[in-house]
Amino acid sequence: MGGVALKKLAVALVILLAVISGCGSSTGPSDPGQGNCVAWFNGLGYTVDLYYPADGTLLSGAFVTGEAPNDIVLLDDGLVAVVNSLSSSITFFDPDQPGTIAAEIELPVGSNPYCACTDGSNLYVSCLMGESTGGPCVCVIDLATRQVTDEFRGLPNASGIAIASGRLFVSTQNYPDPSVRGTFVLDPGTGDILDTLATPTNTLTLRYFPETGMIHASSTTYQNDGAITIIDPSIPAVTATISTGGNPGLPCRLGTGFVAGNPWTFTGSVFFYDENGSVETHAAGFDISGVAAAGNTLFMTCFDSDIVLLMDASTWSPIDTLQTGDGPQGILIIPR
Repeated sequence: MGGVALKKLAVALVILLAVISGCGSSTGPSDPGQGNCVAWFNGLGYTVDLYYPADGTLLSGAFVTGEAPNDIVLLDDGLVAVVNSLSSSITFFDPDQPGTIAAEIELPVGSNPYCACTDGSNLYVSCLMGESTGGPCVCVIDLATRQVTDEFRGLPNASGIAIASGRLFVSTQNYPDPSVRGTFVLDPGTGDILDTLATPTNTLTLRYFPETGMIHASSTTYQNDGAITIIDPSIPAVTATISTGGNPGLPCRLGTGFVAGNPWTFTGSVFFYDENGSVETHAAGFDISGVAAAGNTLFMTCFDSDIVLLMDASTWSPIDTLQTGDGPQGILIIPR
């Protein structure tokens, strides 16, 4: 075994020994715990797990999703929406009612819905395969009626999506059409393309941070060329590109900075960066697919290890691990 592999194994063993006595208890769907909730979806298990840090309650398989969940969004009314790629559907859950589906919406078959965002009234869903299968690139769902009210067309490879400053931003992957590149600016009312921003090839995700007024775009071609592009939606324009290397995932806010996982690299690391271009790489011991922060505590999904790793971000040291369903990915904090 090479030196790098031995080092990774040693880090993983240290983390395991540090947290093995503190793993949360797992149950099936039952009564919610106390306080804020951490929710994540299991991309291979087609379930959502819930964890309540205040009392350590862990509800495994609290909800059943559609096939291949790929994004999770907290709505203004407290419901959670999960985007299901293979079943082309959106599933809505009430975190206070484990085991019950609040609603489910079917999208065009084969459209491969990928990511979603909300302006409070509507849910905008990008459809990766929509344009190539004769369907929409973005579906608009009225949250009051839970009906699809509009379908935008003319944009292939639709991937990440965010709404800010009265504009809808849709990033593009390099699949299925490898020639497509950039992030498109749309009128959210009509779907008309207003502008195109020069984000890197294969920009997978977008996230708007109202605290700074910026959108962060994560891109990678899986050749250690990962980058976070900062977009000012009010102009709109790209204001900075932060080279992280690796494969940065969807970031979360942490204090005055941001954290992004580095999945599919087998390096066991995460990125900590700010919008001015500073970036640090910290060891996690596991490949991190999704991140969420509550104060100085990071909750990080580990897709290939089927755990959520809790880390103290002030010292970048492990606190605990939680057992998950199969293939945990997207994660968020639900205030209660």
